Amino acid sequence: MLFRSGLRRLYAACISGAIAVIQQGDGDRYTALEELRLESVHTVAVDPTTHRVYATLEREGGKPVAKLVVFEPAN
Repeated sequence: MLFRSGLRRLYAACISGAIAVIQQGDGDRYTALEELRLESVHTVAVDPTTHRVYATLEREGGKPVAKLVVFEPAN
């Protein structure tokens, strides 16, 4: 789970394989923005300069893989 202070977003790799994207509002208010559906997310990292989200996959199409996917942030 990573918190990005610039965009005030939290990215969490879920056991289901998805990445939950959560926006921090005022104070302790949080809103789910979206869920990036992937088969098997292993690790999530965020570039603090570009705000790109990097995720590694363990499976794709039911087969083992070692794959990196990159998501561009929506402002």
